[in-house]
Amino acid sequence: MSYYVLDRDSKIRNEVLHIGHRQGICAPKSFHPQIKWFQEEESVTLKIKLTNPMMQKCEFFSDRVLYSAYVNTHHYSASLELYNDISPEQCSWKMECNEPVIKLAKKEKGEWQSLLNYKSAFVSYDFDHIEVEEISPSNGCWFVGNTGDEMLQELREWE
Repeated sequence: MSYYVLDRDSKIRNEVLHIGHRQGICAPKSFHPQIKWFQEEESVTLKIKLTNPMMQKCEFFSDRVLYSAYVNTHHYSASLELYNDISPEQCSWKMECNEPVIKLAKKEKGEWQSLLNYKSAFVSYDFDHIEVEEISPSNGCWFVGNTGDEMLQELREWE
């Protein structure tokens, strides 16, 4: 067995990979990309956080989406089992600002409670797209309280 060792941990990892390979156990061949998502009434948008991916492939099914690509020599793939169904023929993807963006067409309008049927550390909601309701006060005033005018008047009278 031959390998170069930088530290004790690297030596252990290299031995495990070498022994694992010899025993038919393979190291992970792909990584899961970070995904940010947000939704509208009729669609869900996924932003795949990969810069300048190559050899991209995106497949749409009624209950899942498959995405894969290469960045440098690393293979990334995501198999997303969706919380609700989509209309695959109306889904699409494109590049925006050097990152892939996937647009899913919801089969039924409405809000999804989640993107996936399961929790994933690689998928999170894109809070930049939360719609904030504009709240207006019922009487036209946001704050009613002592503004200090009465106290200022008392100080002037006291002098």
